[in-house]
Amino acid sequence: KTTMLNIIAGIITPQEGLVKVNDQIINKLEDAERRNFRIQRIGFIFQDFKLIPYLNVMDNILLPYRINSSISMNNETLQSAVSIAEELGIKDKMKKYPSKLSQGERQRVAICRALLNRPSLILADEPTGNLDPENKKKIMDILFDSVDKFKATLITVTHDHDMLRGFDRIIDFKNFQEI
Repeated sequence: KTTMLNIIAGIITPQEGLVKVNDQIINKLEDAERRNFRIQRIGFIFQDFKLIPYLNVMDNILLPYRINSSISMNNETLQSAVSIAEELGIKDKMKKYPSKLSQGERQRVAICRALLNRPSLILADEPTGNLDPENKKKIMDILFDSVDKFKATLITVTHDHDMLRGFDRIIDFKNFQEI
């Protein structure tokens, strides 16, 4: 399931076939073009968070803006980062490092980073897997609100059947090859 999300994001390329996202065939792009496309248009919530241990929460959220020149950071970006962090209940953690956060807090940092660029495609790999029931509901609401706000598509792989209620279409992975 994670491999499928990585293919959709252009992190890995399939040996055959085409992967089309937002009318762009991404597996035909060069590595740098795929990276730029992903960072500009896709919000990826990784199951293992992909947080940098020596960066604080704010710097982890802003990392895509610091490592790729295809998007630029400004005051609106900074305000948006703080606003999303507040929605996710981690605004008070902005100066902390990942090692000082709970698993759920780390997950919310990863979600904040994924939503910051207002992506048209949100890929979420077990986005509620490390959350308590209260935060799970909050995260689900934020993800579905982001879909509406950004006019985005949300593709999620999950074992969390509670999360399925908000989706227009559900595909059981064991039936995936039949499609």
